[in-house]
Amino acid sequence: MNSLSENADNYFVNLGYQFTFEKPKMDLNISWRNFLNTDEFINPYNNEYYYVQSSYRLRPSQVLTTLKFTL
Repeated sequence: MNSLSENADNYFVNLGYQFTFEKPKMDLNISWRNFLNTDEFINPYNNEYYYVQSSYRLRPSQVLTTLKFTL
């Protein structure tokens, strides 16, 4: 298998944090999707007979906050 060095900088990162409050019983979730704001994720593969590339268009960076209540 040959290596494809032109796609070496192909990074995609999600971050997440959860905190639980005891009183009142609540869960706070914060997630940051596509932290590096990558436009496209490419997954190439090749050998001596063929070349295959899967590419995914990604949504822009976004932050989501969720608050859950428990009775």
